[in-house]
Amino acid sequence: MRAKVSILLLVFCVSVSARLPAQEQLETMREEASKLTKQDIPELVRKAEAGDIKAQLLLGNAYARGFGVRQKFPEAAQWFRKSAEQGDAVAQYELSIL
Repeated sequence: MRAKVSILLLVFCVSVSARLPAQEQLETMREEASKLTKQDIPELVRKAEAGDIKAQLLLGNAYARGFGVRQKFPEAAQWFRKSAEQGDAVAQYELSIL
C-alpha cells in the first residue's frame, strides 16, 4: 500500500511540474538570446549597464552560448549575477548551472 501511494505521489508531482512558469521563462529567454546578432550587442550592453534585468539576462545567455559574441563563461557569470542579485529567478538558475 505504501509503495502505491509513493508511486501515485511521484506521478502527480511529475505531471504537475511538467511545465513550470519559470521553465517557460527560461526557454523563452534562451530562444530570444539565440536570435542575437553581433549588431545587437552594443545596445544590449548599454541597457544592461544601466541596470536592465532582462538585458543582463540576455547578455549572460549570449556569452554562455556564444550568440552574437565569442563564448566567455566569466562574462556570462558577471551578467547572470547582476540580474540574479536583482531577484531574477531565471538568472539565478542560469548562474547556478554555469
